[in-house]
Amino acid sequence: MAFKKQVRNEKREKLLHLFAGIIIVLHGYEKIESDHLSSAIFFFLSGAVFLLVAIFHHKIAHRLRSIDGVFAIIEGLLALVVAIDFFMEHKHYIQYAYLLVTVVYFVRAAFAFKKAPIHHS
Repeated sequence: MAFKKQVRNEKREKLLHLFAGIIIVLHGYEKIESDHLSSAIFFFLSGAVFLLVAIFHHKIAHRLRSIDGVFAIIEGLLALVVAIDFFMEHKHYIQYAYLLVTVVYFVRAAFAFKKAPIHHS
């Protein structure tokens, strides 16, 4: 029973990283359309990293137990960058959704670090 729960949790984490990567890549595409090439490159590279994390999540998680917390912080920071970008573009409401996502990622990171086992040498 515990094994099935662990597999289900790993699939959920993989899916969350996949969604984060896709959203970040889509934001990069939006930056290309508005002629912000440097921002587009940043978001494309960040999105590619998260897509790779999604693909190799199982292998990475077994080597680094707190990796989910680390990537939740990075995803939260990227969501915050997107929110700031939307604030600078004077969007109406989407930036608040990204701020909420940022908070959710940081809370998720706190739980991931609390749950991760501590290894002493």
